[in-house]
Amino acid sequence: MNMLERLLENTEIDARDVETDQTLLEYACQTGNLGLAKLCYRRGANLSAKTSKGDTAFNIVTKNRRFDLMEFLHTYGVKINSRNSQGRTALHTAVGDDNVDGICRLLEWGADVNIRDYKKRTPIHLAAAGGNVNATMLLLEFGADMNAKDDREYTAVAHAEANNHFALMDRLVQLGGKGHGLHQNKSNAPGGYRSHKGMGELNVSSGMLKSSSLGRIGKITVSGMPGPIEPGTR
Repeated sequence: MNMLERLLENTEIDARDVETDQTLLEYACQTGNLGLAKLCYRRGANLSAKTSKGDTAFNIVTKNRRFDLMEFLHTYGVKINSRNSQGRTALHTAVGDDNVDGICRLLEWGADVNIRDYKKRTPIHLAAAGGNVNATMLLLEFGADMNAKDDREYTAVAHAEANNHFALMDRLVQLGGKGHGLHQNKSNAPGGYRSHKGMGELNVSSGMLKSSSLGRIGKITVSGMPGPIEPGTR
């Protein structure tokens, strides 16, 4: 490390390697080298700078589950809600990986549980899309809005359903989560919501039946209905 310090005396600390296009700090974060990261800090490196790919040091170390480097960056002033080029924070990164340890640290340090990226997705959207039950439930414990909508009007329930995470979708509905594109009102139906149309009046396309949770109940006869739900003819 002493040799490296001497080599850096005449080198710009935030300079990028000609082959990898990485700064020394980015390299330290990618390889989990805490000592090198500290050296970069002592030499005046910008800990909040974005990489050439638009990422942040905080997001990189969170992705790599380097909790020591996460704490180092937090301690030395990197904003907990700093964003990458997609508008995603370290919390978005942690929930996408179901990284409970990382999530707990970030929330303890003041991460915004409902912060949005540039597609208006909050952390719970990414957690539900990945089927990450632990992350999703933890976010709810800390006040995440399960019915927040992204730029496509998708809620956490809609993301879970779109990615075939039906157990998580059902759990969210039980807790009061609403889906996407449905005019829903409260009823005594499971999950507390149902369409304005009666269940016997549903006209379901074969594609919708195959891709949605309706497909799972397509062969079940329901009391009060003339027969099982079948694809509509269109």
